[in-house]
Amino acid sequence: MSWIDIVNSLFYIAGAVYGWYSVVEILATKRVEGYVWHTQGLYFAWGVWNLFMYSHLHYWVTLTADAIGSVASLTYFILAYIYLRKEKRA
Repeated sequence: MSWIDIVNSLFYIAGAVYGWYSVVEILATKRVEGYVWHTQGLYFAWGVWNLFMYSHLHYWVTLTADAIGSVASLTYFILAYIYLRKEKRA
């Protein structure tokens, strides 16, 4: 574990906190507003790539933080899909 790993992971942890905040918001409101699925899909794909990359760089703290954020992105992506489908049916 290096100082670069720790500093980098702090940015990922901040992103994960905001990602999970978005998940809580969508669960509370059961609505999707201003959602662009391309953006969320890109960040999820990037997060998955980073899981591979950081494991090879041995940045274990960043890897863990990225995994938490990637799961938040995937969860939000799935919930947005579900609620947007419900809105279209209504």
